[in-house]
Amino acid sequence: ARAAKVGEQAQVHSIMRENGVQVFMHGHDHVFYDQVVDGIHYTSCGTTGAPWMFGAEGGYPEDRPAINITGHIRIDVEPTRLSVNYVNVATGFPVFGYHVKPYKKTKPKVLETFNEYKEEQNEFHRL
Repeated sequence: ARAAKVGEQAQVHSIMRENGVQVFMHGHDHVFYDQVVDGIHYTSCGTTGAPWMFGAEGGYPEDRPAINITGHIRIDVEPTRLSVNYVNVATGFPVFGYHVKPYKKTKPKVLETFNEYKEEQNEFHRL
């Protein structure tokens, strides 16, 4: 999720923020990992097969380590929330989970002057 602030990923992150995206699921790493950036969960979906064998090389922060347990994602969609759980294949029980409430679109910010617009654009390009 560090990439949310770099290059093209920063542009995608900005589009997701502007449109109320709350969960972005991705693969590749053979671990379950969830990190929240600007209210968006970046969730690596874990592995049902090969375990992660590379120790700290994944670069995951120590305060929120990756879960290296064979498992799968279970998503429950309800009218009042979306639940994401990482389920241990061996036990059938969740080892981590989170909930998000439905997104409520707010009124877009209206920039009063050209200077405010210019300032906001400069801030975006500094990311």
